[in-house]
Amino acid sequence: MSLAVDTRGIVEALRPRRDAVRRRLAAVRRRVRARLLLSGLAWTWGALFAFAVLSLAADWLLRLSLPVRLSLAGAAGAVFVGVVWRRLISPLGVRLNDLDLAALLDRRCPGVGQRVASVLQLPKLIEERVWASPGMVQAAVLEHAQALESADLRSAFNHKAHRRMLLFIAVTGMAAAGFAYRFPQTTALWARRWFTGSNERWPQKTYLILSGLGDAGRLLVPRGESLLIEVDAQPHFTGQPGVWKLAGRGETLSVRSMERPGTTVPESVAIAYRPGDGPVKQGNFTHYSDALFRYEIPAVSEPLDFSITGGDDWFGPIRLEPIDRPGVKSIRIQARRPGRDEVETHTAEGADAQLLFVPDTELTLDLTADVPLAAANLSAKEGTAPTLKRLDATRYTTQWVMKEAQTFQIGLVSEEGGLTSKPYYLSIGLLIDREPRVSIRSSGVGRRVTPQARIPLALHAADDFGLATLALEMERAVPKEEKPETKTEHIGLDLPAGASSGALSTDVDLQTTLSLSERLLEPGTLLKLRAQATDDRAQGAQTGSSRWLTFQIVTPEELFYEILMRQRAERAKFGSALESAKAQSETLATVPSADAAFALVRKHQVIARQVWQVANRLEVTLTEMELNDLGSSQARELLRTKVIDAIRQMHAEPMTRLRVALDSVAADPSANDPLSEARELAQEVVDQMGKILEQMAQWENFVDVLNQLKAIVKLQSGVLEATEEEKKKRTQELFDD
Repeated sequence: MSLAVDTRGIVEALRPRRDAVRRRLAAVRRRVRARLLLSGLAWTWGALFAFAVLSLAADWLLRLSLPVRLSLAGAAGAVFVGVVWRRLISPLGVRLNDLDLAALLDRRCPGVGQRVASVLQLPKLIEERVWASPGMVQAAVLEHAQALESADLRSAFNHKAHRRMLLFIAVTGMAAAGFAYRFPQTTALWARRWFTGSNERWPQKTYLILSGLGDAGRLLVPRGESLLIEVDAQPHFTGQPGVWKLAGRGETLSVRSMERPGTTVPESVAIAYRPGDGPVKQGNFTHYSDALFRYEIPAVSEPLDFSITGGDDWFGPIRLEPIDRPGVKSIRIQARRPGRDEVETHTAEGADAQLLFVPDTELTLDLTADVPLAAANLSAKEGTAPTLKRLDATRYTTQWVMKEAQTFQIGLVSEEGGLTSKPYYLSIGLLIDREPRVSIRSSGVGRRVTPQARIPLALHAADDFGLATLALEMERAVPKEEKPETKTEHIGLDLPAGASSGALSTDVDLQTTLSLSERLLEPGTLLKLRAQATDDRAQGAQTGSSRWLTFQIVTPEELFYEILMRQRAERAKFGSALESAKAQSETLATVPSADAAFALVRKHQVIARQVWQVANRLEVTLTEMELNDLGSSQARELLRTKVIDAIRQMHAEPMTRLRVALDSVAADPSANDPLSEARELAQEVVDQMGKILEQMAQWENFVDVLNQLKAIVKLQSGVLEATEEEKKKRTQELFDD
């Protein structure tokens, strides 16, 4: 028991020594932790400083985009976290007990660590159970404790490294503070670009914008058309001192400056774009003005992206999207003419459509576009254009009253992109409702007619919109001793119905015959005829007239004598043709040469033509006789059957066969059969022509006899009338007495 008591006393005696060592170790532990904290802070600050310097330099020189900055910031963040963990958090988290500190001290001061371990560990050998000699333990502890009291534990620390770290932190900190103080805007811009993801640009010498771009980030171009883009190198900044903004780059560019940023015009501006899946194309803008550059992108059919660079500025990619221009799908015009209830519908297909309307026509225009529209308008070069009213996204309408001819330009603006249409012109002309156009002609009679004549008339009338009436105007100038008496008569004619029920005819051809026997015209009367037509014009009916046809009323004897003289002239021509036919027959009596045969063919053609013309002219005189009621029906029938029909029959049969035979003779004059046939036919033609000529003479004699009989009958009738008149006169005188 005494030994145990003595051991406890030794342990208690050694406690102050051990506590002194522990206190010194605690001071060392605090110093070590301070050094570790300083080292970790130095590394942390160094990492931040290096990131700031490198990011500032790289961003300033390379103008890094946001994705690149985010990538680099992420990588730097990972490195920074590693440095903080390894150099700051992990070392500070290590628990340094006394023995660990002893081991660390022994590395810097050999033997010190062993003494510290001896002072702290040897008393444990005699605390509970005695494992060693208490005296020796006490002696060893006192010896090591006394040695430690004189040992300089601060020498174990590297004071130069401590000062270097402090110097590094101080110098870099002052450098960062000085830079931030000297260049606050640069520092703030760097912080915004790296820590807030701002796309605010570093200060530049050049600023470019794309005219018409705005902040949409895309341009719309008509599909299949080229696009002329314009870059302005001296744009106008908006905003206020401190924050200036620049549009026209796809996204608004912000520049922080107290003064409005200036710009320097670059020497060149370049563009890069990729059409479809093809390779990237590059080109240079044309510098056509002080600060303006232009470039034409070829026809665009598919979307493409392009970027623009110039000087130290760049922007893009800008999306170029082709869309269809708005166009006119259909134009329908409904017209209601003045005075009408029905509505006409017209369509205008293209600029060549002809639209003509009379004045005061009420017009309604319906326009349909092929794409949804934001707006549509009509403009007129002269006058005022009506306003289009929106019905839906693609349809517009307007109404007006036609007063004058106009040409409208239709402008369409699409909803998508506000793209305007190509110029589309619509011409609406003023249709003047002219008076009816009328013509009249007579046939079968000449300008001299008898009082019993029937005059065949052919009338043609046309009007722009429809004929209301058609009539004949007859003017008679009856000869008098002092002054001719003029009478006018209107004869109404029936118009045929129009193409549809109730419609008026716009074009009329009418055949009619005017009989003069009912009007008891005296010989010597001057008869004038013309056709007249009126329309149904709402502003007032218009009348159109044809030219005058003039006829002289003559006695039947006078006209018959005139016609007979013409027939005699035709008989003389026929007799001349007969003489030529006889000469032809005589020539065929011999064998003609080739030249003579050809001459016979030509001569026969002349004879045939003369014969046919005589028949035609005789038929004209026959028609005139029939229409003027000249001669008897028996006389006219004789002229037709015995003369005219006989001439035509001769021309159709023997003269035609003679022509064929003569052609054969001309081909081979020595051939007997064609020559014999030609001789027979030539003689047959001569015989028939002789008979016809005799029929002409007989018909003329027959007419002379008839005329003489008519003259005798007329004379007798005159004597009888005079006798009756004298008888009446004497009877009246007898009763008067």
